[in-house]
Formats: sequence, structure tokens, C-alpha cells
Amino acid sequence: MKLNTLVQKQYEILEKVCVNQEIERLVVYDTRTPLAESGVDLGGSTIPQDDIEGDIYGETKRVYLYPNNEINNELKTTIVIRRENCTLIEEQIGSIKIDIICPILYSMVTIENINTNRESEIGDRIIALVNTVNGVVVTNSHESILEDNKEYNVLTLDLLYTDNLQTVPLA
Repeated sequence: MKLNTLVQKQYEILEKVCVNQEIERLVVYDTRTPLAESGVDLGGSTIPQDDIEGDIYGETKRVYLYPNNEINNELKTTIVIRRENCTLIEEQIGSIKIDIICPILYSMVTIENINTNRESEIGDRIIALVNTVNGVVVTNSHESILEDNKEYNVLTLDLLYTDNLQTVPLA
């Protein structure tokens, strides 16, 4: 039952991420202004950026529950929500890691007239969602470059789950 609880938290986070329009738009639209009504792609063409209707987990394969070799076949922003470990004695303590993998080519974005990077914008929105999941708290974040493919930035969020969590910090 203890392992199943961590799996349930993983899926609860997945569901929240996959229905958030801002996260979906940041993941799917590879323009400098993914939250705007339209954007300019790398070829210089203006493209419409409507709300995402499909499922970024099942249909477009942009969110995964485990690392997958398909992720790096094309330059696409992806999110991996994976279970890291689980302590099975006394109180349950487990960790989940969320990797936000973004092609360096698409990293720079402009949100509300401020230049920032795509992975941090996605990370901030995920942190706000995770803080609504009972017993889960974001404890750390760190950035790196994907080891086997230097064309990607990776922002990793470390999450802690405990069945004895007393307080949940604000985002």
C-alpha cells in the first residue's frame, strides 16, 4: 500500500500538469511568446497559438512518467514526472523528481514583456500546482545540461512526500 500511495501522488501531479493551459502552451508552442494568441516560429512565420485541446500526456507525448528514449528524437520541450525512492518503515517518505527538458534553441521566452527561460516558467507553474497536492512539497531545484545531448537544458524539481507532513509552504 505504501508504494501505491506514492504512485497515486505521481498521477495526481500528472493530472494537474496536463490540464493547466499555461503549462501546455509553454510545452507545445516553440515560440518566444507561447502564452500569446500568436507567435513567430524559428522560420519567421506567424502562427496561431490557440488553447491546447489534446492531451499532452497521451496524444502528443510531451509528458512522461519515466525517462524514455523517444524524448530526445526531436527538439521538443518535455516533462518527466518520475518516482525516485520510497522508505517503507514507520512513516512513509518518498520522493518524486520532475525533469523539465527544454531545447536550448527554444529556452528563451518573453512572458508579460519580461525575458525569461521556458523551463523556469514551467517550473514555477508546476511548483504552484504541487503545493496543492496533500503531503507533497517541493524541496529543491537544480539546472543542468542533458548529458547525452548537449542541445537541452534540464530543470529538475525535487519533491518530498510524507504521510506526516505538518505544513505546506506557499509558492
